[in-house]
Amino acid sequence: MQPRRLLTLSLLLLSSACTAARAAEVAPALSPWLADGPRPVWVFFADKGAMEDSPAAREDAANRLSARALARRARLGRSADVVGWADLPNDPAYLDWLTAHGFSVRAESRWLAAVTVVTDGAGVRLLATAPFVARLAPVGGAFRVVHDADVDPLASDARFWNLYAADGSHPSLRSSYLAAC
Repeated sequence: MQPRRLLTLSLLLLSSACTAARAAEVAPALSPWLADGPRPVWVFFADKGAMEDSPAAREDAANRLSARALARRARLGRSADVVGWADLPNDPAYLDWLTAHGFSVRAESRWLAAVTVVTDGAGVRLLATAPFVARLAPVGGAFRVVHDADVDPLASDARFWNLYAADGSHPSLRSSYLAAC
């Protein structure tokens, strides 16, 4: 492990032990969601940690932007500071903490400052005490409700099927609205 990452992880663990615990917001739907056993859970971070002040992280994020993204941002008047908060990576120390505590990251979103993990109620309680976790929520809970409401969710006239674009793999406008709720 790199010395800087080790230092950041150590400070993170120390700060969680020395400060009053601030529990993360846990979505009310999470408890019944986990009643049947471990399920995928969104873990939303409170911030980007050390990445927010890292010139190297900003430079790396700027280098990842496509010419199309740069042009779009210039049209919107963001040419001075091209890299936004959502472009920065999640703090590796947060990901290291999750791994060290037995969680396996399934998906990661820079834009949402979040990851998904599969966990149970005990894991949720542990995650809620981590100082860098802001919120915990079920993955795809709204989609499951729509799926289970249809007799045949894959029928072309089913509400669930209409959450996808004509290609069957990309979200439709309805799906985007549902995901935002």
